[in-house]
Amino acid sequence: MASNPIIEKLAGSVQTTNTTITNIITIPTVSDRAYLISGMICGHAAGTNQGMGVVLEACYRNDSGTVTEVGARTESLLVRDDGVWTYNFLISTTNIILRVGGNTGDTVEWGAFVDIVVPQL
Repeated sequence: MASNPIIEKLAGSVQTTNTTITNIITIPTVSDRAYLISGMICGHAAGTNQGMGVVLEACYRNDSGTVTEVGARTESLLVRDDGVWTYNFLISTTNIILRVGGNTGDTVEWGAFVDIVVPQL
């Protein structure tokens, strides 16, 4: 019989001042596990009074140390004033990294929160 899943909650914040993509949350993984990630990102630039919000969901698996995305990520909400502002998940070795980027001339304060579900064997 399977054990209850691991439920993790992580939060992060970062400031950007240009289009450089910046890490906001790093999710470590372990071998032979799957990870369902639901994330919310919000950004605000006080100087230009612009904002962005997005809800992302993605599934990953770590197969003996190799992390891959299962299927395609989904967005259930995306609203933004500036089309240059961006976000993504990046696989880096055995980590899954949530990243954000603003626009040149905008000082953007970002906040993010992720829920992670990991089945137990």
